[in-house]
Amino acid sequence: DTWDASLKKTFKMRAAYLWSVHDFPAYGNFAGWSTHGRFACPVCLCDTKAFTLRYGHKACWFDCHRRFLPRGHQFRFQSNAFRKDTVVLDEPPRILTGEEIYAQMSKFVGDTKTYGKLHNWTHVCGLWQLPYFPKLLLPHNIDMMHNEKNVAEVIWNTCFDVPDKTKDNVKARKDLADICNRPSQHLKLKANGKWDKPRAPFCINKDDKQKILKWFQELKFPDGYAANIRRGVNLLQRKIFGLKSHDYHIFMERLLPVAFCGFLPHDIWLCLAELSFLYRQLCAKELRKDVINSLEQQVVVLVCKLEKIFPPGFFNPMQHLIIHLPREARLGGPVQSRWNYPYER
Repeated sequence: DTWDASLKKTFKMRAAYLWSVHDFPAYGNFAGWSTHGRFACPVCLCDTKAFTLRYGHKACWFDCHRRFLPRGHQFRFQSNAFRKDTVVLDEPPRILTGEEIYAQMSKFVGDTKTYGKLHNWTHVCGLWQLPYFPKLLLPHNIDMMHNEKNVAEVIWNTCFDVPDKTKDNVKARKDLADICNRPSQHLKLKANGKWDKPRAPFCINKDDKQKILKWFQELKFPDGYAANIRRGVNLLQRKIFGLKSHDYHIFMERLLPVAFCGFLPHDIWLCLAELSFLYRQLCAKELRKDVINSLEQQVVVLVCKLEKIFPPGFFNPMQHLIIHLPREARLGGPVQSRWNYPYER
């Protein structure tokens, strides 16, 4: 019973569940599917090709996306561009219906022996008591805010080779030698017993880092458009401190193609620019069906291009979730009602 101030009487309020908006760990609480480990993707569920890195000891989604490509796509047959001596003929995972998900959940919840091996189900969420819940095509949203922030942050830290934050560290190079055929990037043991790490083509050299950071120091935005990013620039440590989620949003969609232009090989810069344009289209206030349908096809090729550039350790669950963002935009519409900015603000 709810009070109506205009009519001066109570009425029976009724509410319907549309979808949930949250960060990725909270996704697991709402869906009942743990978002940790090699089954972390709540869309692909247990039908994933993720694996654990031998040296990095983390779940990795490297070369898990060629199966999403059209059956005759050339990337499927490039045996040494991704994993060593590997072609991919597998079909993409089928997205289960609500009824199929509930049946699988009911079967595995409480089965600790197969948890992490055959499934990641932890509990049955109370939302399943709603009679219409199995019919919802998009019951939970992958939060675009956190996804974009995490992807932009890892690109910045890796291209700038930030110590302790880059995905191109010694362990990543060992995994690269173990998984890929890229001999020019393999570690070399020096006479003093230390490893020599050849500079990767996606890493910006010291002089160019200074130029980029000086450009950030001179950067100005219209009032209310973005935070004052230049106050966090530190030329001595070659870092930018204090960046928030919205700063990475601006960096990913507007600044990245400009900041890195001319400082990276053209093919690498072009791939990052395509990623920037993908996020810009997905975050638009208005969406066109033909554009979204095109993005669903292009995003797979784009992620595969990233796999040909960056080491396996670069690809954690957040990089994999890029694959599913255009589908969610098709089902849920503009992202302004489906991301965390209005709630965390």
